[in-house]
This record gives sequence, structure tokens and C-alpha cells, in this order.
Amino acid sequence: NKGLHVLVIDGARLGGQLRSLYPTKPVYNYPGYAQIEAGDLAKKMIRQVRGEGISLVEEEPIERVSLFENDLFILESSNSEYRSRSVILACGMGLFTPRTLGIPGERELEQRAVYYSIDALQVWREHSVAIIGGGNSALDNTVLLHHQACDVSLIHRLGEFQAERATVEKLERIHTKVWLGWEVVALDETDGHVSLLLRNTGDRREECITVDRILINIGQKTNNDFLNHLSIARDKKRLVVGSEMKTS
Repeated sequence: NKGLHVLVIDGARLGGQLRSLYPTKPVYNYPGYAQIEAGDLAKKMIRQVRGEGISLVEEEPIERVSLFENDLFILESSNSEYRSRSVILACGMGLFTPRTLGIPGERELEQRAVYYSIDALQVWREHSVAIIGGGNSALDNTVLLHHQACDVSLIHRLGEFQAERATVEKLERIHTKVWLGWEVVALDETDGHVSLLLRNTGDRREECITVDRILINIGQKTNNDFLNHLSIARDKKRLVVGSEMKTS
């Protein structure tokens, strides 16, 4: 709107956490919408920006930013270079990588029977699903898949959930199998189904359950390492800025 030439570069998919972490989860607290799926909200934002003629680049992590002659910044990725008179760092918590259980069978079954988010909701419908985790995402996805006629088992290694009280109350209103105080120690595939070996964290009893799909929601690891390569003032992990939000 100020007549400037703008380019947005995203290291992952456009849409940030809305699309990367929970595209099928409903957002309840965005102004103007009583409820909207996170992925849909992100798509509306992207469509609005593109409608203004703004260029968007995705899946291109910036690896280095340096100052060139005539006060031009050079931004470098693995296969491109951009030049600009100013750079806005709007990278939030950075790039996200889902936390894994690190148990036998997990890596072998990834994207075949083991998943860390729900992209296409219809492919989960009417399947038996084990969800592992005890935070908001795990409980929200349990409720979501329950309403998709899924037979859901929720497994959490602690004795109580870490989700918000309102989220726990939503879970309590549906009928689903909950394994509190149980951890998953191994995965195996037999006849197109996945077996989970569970161990009680108290008395060390073991049980085995079988499902069609597994959804692991135990948090995310963030990566903002490229900020370490910027020649700007830092205070530990934080970037030092002035009253105009300028770096050094």
C-alpha cells in the first residue's frame, strides 16, 4: 500500500504454523471467524496477499544475509540470491520438525502408517487410529477424528494431560479409549495393520494394540539457526533491536 516492492520468502510452506502444524484443526479465536480450519485461514491470507500482486516464494530457507555495496542486502539460499534495501525478519519460532518417539519400527513406518500431522482428513475417516501425546494437539486431533467415525485410542505416558482445561473437557464428552500412564515402546506392521507395544510406566505391565494408523503429537523442534549467521547484535538467543525494531 506504500508503493514498495515486496517479496516474501518462506523456508517452509506458506502459511506458517497454520499449515505446517495443524492444517485440519479449527481455529476459534481469530477475529471475524467463530470457527475456521487453520489450513483454510492460511489459504485465505495467501490468496489476499497474492491478490495485491505480491510475490511469494516457499520452500526456500534463507541461509545467509550479508551487506553489499550501496547499502544493499544480499539474501542467499541454496540455489538463489536476492538483493534488497531492507530485510524484515518475520520468522517467528523458525522452521518446525516434529518430535519423534525414537522407538523401533517408527522410522520404517513413517508416511505409510505413522504420521505427525493430518493433511488430508478424508483418508483418515473410519479408520482405527492410535494418537500418542497429551497436549492440546493430541487431544484436539482425538476429538476431530472421533467425529470422522474413527476408532481412536489416545496414549499418554504421564498420568494426566498437559492440555488446556477446555480441551480436556471436550475429550471427556466423547467416548474413546484413553491410556494414561502408558508409553509406546515399539511398533510393528502385520497384515496391513500396525501393532503398538505399550508399557505401563508404573507397574511395567505390557499390552499390545493394533490399529490402521498412528498419529504422533508430542511437540515440535524449532530451528532458527540461520539467525546465527547474521552480523547483528545478540543477547543470548535474542536479537537486539531499538525503538523502531531495527537491528544493529
